[in-house]
Amino acid sequence: AGMASWLGGVVESLKQGDLQGIVDKAAGGIEQLASGIKDAAAEVHQEANFIRMQKNVSDEVTALPWECDDESKSIVVEDLMEKILGISLNEETFTTEPTPATEFIFSTDRHVQVIMRLLELDPNLAKMHYRLSSKMEEEEFWKNYFHRCALLRAEVGLDTMLPHKPPSASGGSRGGNSPTSGAEDDAALDAEVSAELENDFNFSDMQEDLDALGEEFDAELEAEIAAELDASAVEDGAEDGEEDLDFDEEDLEFINEEEIERELAEATQQKEEKEKQGETAGEGE
Repeated sequence: AGMASWLGGVVESLKQGDLQGIVDKAAGGIEQLASGIKDAAAEVHQEANFIRMQKNVSDEVTALPWECDDESKSIVVEDLMEKILGISLNEETFTTEPTPATEFIFSTDRHVQVIMRLLELDPNLAKMHYRLSSKMEEEEFWKNYFHRCALLRAEVGLDTMLPHKPPSASGGSRGGNSPTSGAEDDAALDAEVSAELENDFNFSDMQEDLDALGEEFDAELEAEIAAELDASAVEDGAEDGEEDLDFDEEDLEFINEEEIERELAEATQQKEEKEKQGETAGEGE
């Protein structure tokens, strides 16, 4: 109706030859048209925001990082909770960015509710957020945190709770939304989890510790064996000494003193006779 009345006014001005009126009415019509377009755009924007808000509400993350819907895996929840609460003490949790191979979509808006719950439940997380909030972007802080939580969930066999990036335009031209893209992302995340585990448990260091422990054990074992051998040798020596002593005493019991004197006398006599024979032989010469 507004546009029709505007056109009617322009036609009437033309009939009357009122050029100024035509200019004024044309300017007014343009302003009216621009205003209408602006209003329509505002309505579209408002409607889009409403739809977006509705979608965000339905997609909003409310579960805590250690929670699990699978009752068969509920046994790991308590241990996972302790690990996730523990990472709030390490500043690298929030400053270490995800590797390019495991980049994922993250929206702070979708995590508002769970973030508020975490800040209430985890005082260390609240302290770290207060300390780093002035040094880094809010989105980066929470993205790094939830990525670390995802790694811990994957380590115990739970889903990561993180949406993957959609395939790129070039990837779509090669085959659209390939079903393998999600599997590739999962494989990349598994590789990163393995790297995290290897970092936590340095097998080369463990091997060195085991080798050192083995050497120490061998040294202790050798020392014990040597000590036992020495003790055995001392005991054997003592026993041998006792046996020798007993043997000598028994032998002495069978020795006759008269026999000893007689043997000594005979030996002396034989010596004297040999000396006399030697002297006689010398005189004959």
